[in-house]
Amino acid sequence: MWTFGIPTVSSGPQFIVPDHLIQPAYRTLLAAGFPPCQEGGNCLQLRGNRSSPRPEEHFHLYPELVDDVHTDILGLYKKSNLLWTLPDLELKLPAADDPNFMLASDERLPKTPDGGSGPWPSFLHPVRILTPTRFLETQILLHCRDYLHANCYSAHWNANLTYIAEYVKPHNLIKEEDLDPRFLPFWRTMVDLNNLPPQSFKEELSKVRQKLIEDNELPPPAPVYNVEPDVAQKLGPYVT
Repeated sequence: MWTFGIPTVSSGPQFIVPDHLIQPAYRTLLAAGFPPCQEGGNCLQLRGNRSSPRPEEHFHLYPELVDDVHTDILGLYKKSNLLWTLPDLELKLPAADDPNFMLASDERLPKTPDGGSGPWPSFLHPVRILTPTRFLETQILLHCRDYLHANCYSAHWNANLTYIAEYVKPHNLIKEEDLDPRFLPFWRTMVDLNNLPPQSFKEELSKVRQKLIEDNELPPPAPVYNVEPDVAQKLGPYVT
């Protein structure tokens, strides 16, 4: 989000990796000198009440602050858990008209004085990111997947959607013609939420979610980690 002009607080670089390359990517970073986490299952980044999905593998960028749950980490995430509708990730650079991916150095990204990074210097190694429209679509999908689930991630996706409406929409980076038509009424409600009844957001989100369920395009919610067995039994489907 930082590259889109959103002045959000960073929690460190997060990389989405093809599922089968998670471990090779982890070993590559180890070989590059990133120290492995020494906390194991007790690491604060992997337990407790996380507001967003936990990474498959991670590194502490500031190992001396390992006991601080808010310290920055470098995280590796499986593509299938976050970008299940998008094409396979490839090494080649995205074309200028690629509807899904762009580079963090793309000059179309906004240069904002109040927050966000804007386009990265072109001399840096190319970093591929989602296009703003596809990032919006992904957040809608994730919100629908985890909506009202005990993993509590829907609040995270909701916040991201709010940021997109507030900071990205004014720069005309969202291309409605590239957005899944099923999501368009919800997006327009997000943009005009201040002029609509408070329940409009939930109503439109519920419509999108129901349509995705009917079309069999919504995977199960992300699991809840570190829930005591007796609590998990009571919560049943809300934690699986």
